[in-house]
Amino acid sequence: MKPLLAAVLLFLASAAAAAGRMPPPRAGERVLILAPHPDDETLCCAGYISESVRAGAMVSIVWLTSGDGYKRDAIEVFDTLFPGPAEFRKLGAMRMDEARAAAATLGVAPRDVYFLGYPDGGLLRLFDENYLRPLRSATTAWDAVGYGAAYRPGAPYTGLALKKLLSRIFRQVRPDLILLPLLSDEHPDHLATSLFGKDVAAGLGLSGRVCGWVVHSGYDWPSPQGFYPDYPLTAPGANYHWLSFRLSKKDEALKKAAVSAYKTQMLTMRRFLLSFVRENELFSCDGGVW
Repeated sequence: MKPLLAAVLLFLASAAAAAGRMPPPRAGERVLILAPHPDDETLCCAGYISESVRAGAMVSIVWLTSGDGYKRDAIEVFDTLFPGPAEFRKLGAMRMDEARAAAATLGVAPRDVYFLGYPDGGLLRLFDENYLRPLRSATTAWDAVGYGAAYRPGAPYTGLALKKLLSRIFRQVRPDLILLPLLSDEHPDHLATSLFGKDVAAGLGLSGRVCGWVVHSGYDWPSPQGFYPDYPLTAPGANYHWLSFRLSKKDEALKKAAVSAYKTQMLTMRRFLLSFVRENELFSCDGGVW
């Protein structure tokens, strides 16, 4: 092994070892994952999901948006420089199909996945200026959920309506563990998902059951970028107490297969997506879930 590579591996292993250990999932446990977009649930938590299913836990996934606002994807998928509402709506439907395939790869039952269909790129506005007044999506031109396969088609694009839907799902699932983005995640939709999720959890007395994860933390994280399954995922810059969950080789392979199910995303973000297929996943828990 080259000296520089050996030094890098030693540094990464030391950084990963500094994190505590995420306790393993338990039989009968109810795990609820809030994902801003289709693929986030796989990047953050695929190993934990597959191990949870294998342990006999019940895993549910909620996607707040259908990923229908990513212009670069629409340009690539539909071979047009000027995608319009029709293309973005088709993109959202495609990404929901990819999410179903990824979830199935990880062992999550179809009855346990929920697509809310809210506007990609607009979630933070729903928490503030559009809490009561419907937002019109800049890409799909909808001001209410337009996907027939969504949890509640026709629900208005307001923060209040989104909060009510999340509250309904929380009561239905009755989670023992809630996995959602941390407030430090740099994507506005991820921040909004954290705000909505924490708000609903607090209202139901579930704040002590929340753990967070990060997908967006600087242009060069995860480092190194690319497919390095034998490298540990090291903590991003945020000052949290991190818990590391170690993936088996089987779960690493399942995670790579689930990531690869996102064919539209792999067209434009392959290197970034594969950067999350590592030997561990990282979580930070508020107040101690355990």
